[in-house]
Amino acid sequence: MPDPSGGPGGRHAERPEDVLVDSILAGRAPRAVRMAAARGALPVPRASVLRLLVSLAADGEDEIRLAAAASLAAWTPDELQQLAADADTSPEVLGYLLRIPNAGTTLLEVVLSHPRTPAGALVDAVRTFEPSGLDALLQNQTLVIERPELLGAAETNPSASPLHRARIAEIRRHFFGAPARSEPAPAHSPASSRGGDARNAAPPPPAQPDETASTAEPVVEAAEPAEEAEFEGAMQRIFKLNVGEKIGLAAKGTREERSLLIRDSNRSVQDAVINSPKLTESEIETIAKMRNVNEDILRQIAGHRDWMKSYAVVLGLATNPKTPIGIAMGLLARLNTQDLKALQNDKNVSEAIRRTARKHVESRISGSRSSGRGGH
Repeated sequence: MPDPSGGPGGRHAERPEDVLVDSILAGRAPRAVRMAAARGALPVPRASVLRLLVSLAADGEDEIRLAAAASLAAWTPDELQQLAADADTSPEVLGYLLRIPNAGTTLLEVVLSHPRTPAGALVDAVRTFEPSGLDALLQNQTLVIERPELLGAAETNPSASPLHRARIAEIRRHFFGAPARSEPAPAHSPASSRGGDARNAAPPPPAQPDETASTAEPVVEAAEPAEEAEFEGAMQRIFKLNVGEKIGLAAKGTREERSLLIRDSNRSVQDAVINSPKLTESEIETIAKMRNVNEDILRQIAGHRDWMKSYAVVLGLATNPKTPIGIAMGLLARLNTQDLKALQNDKNVSEAIRRTARKHVESRISGSRSSGRGGH
């Protein structure tokens, strides 16, 4: 009897859609089939469609490559996030998801945590992450401990702030026992060093602005190390505390310490921060925008009548992807039209939020036109 699986490759490998996908990925499929795949028109599972589109976006033929790129652009962050969470998602697709501009922190967090995300693509992507991407990376301590080379890649990223660099240094010290690295002094700062005047005279003309601006530059340069040192000091103290001590610090500590404690994985610590008598309105505004806090904290903020009198808090919650969608939906009517217009195109939030924001904008424009006609 013939093998009911369809051949020696096994039943799964011999399914018609699998044969079709394999032939396209291998470059054996006819042009018409590749073009249909680039347009997302083949009868294959969604995961296979995405894998084909990623492959065909690098096709040697311009028309196919452009069609695949257009099809990829039509995928929503929600769809991509759902597929990224699948354990069988291919490394090629995960590598592509790392490179999507403005894909959203939630999608990036899923890709960073996926065991099949290729290490090489991840290191390359970290060098170009936006600040929010660096935040997501450095919050994933399991990943950076397993792949410490990511810390070096993050340091080379031009978007890395002094706080990012302080966090990287603290992770190195805490988990790898590495001493703080001393940074070389800037070429224009050691005016008091021996031979300083000779060095200032030696460089070509572009160095002269340093001399004319020498009274202002030390102030600018001194600010960042001070901010970094404060952040490092807070992290060092907090790493050594137990839960009870963290709760006590949340009530009595500094703003910088609260900004770290609100990210703590222990819910009691987070609650202590949000209930701290020293918590200021500006801190609430900042927390409302954070994408690495527990959504229950965002619920507490949304349920606080006094805090919700602040437009900045309302806007922060409405535009935060971590805010429960029911709460965010209820806040959209309170946003001004300009912020709604920005939100309707924000790929960081869900399609439902964008769609509702768009409806609010259209309703306001329609109402404005109607009142204008009535006035005449």
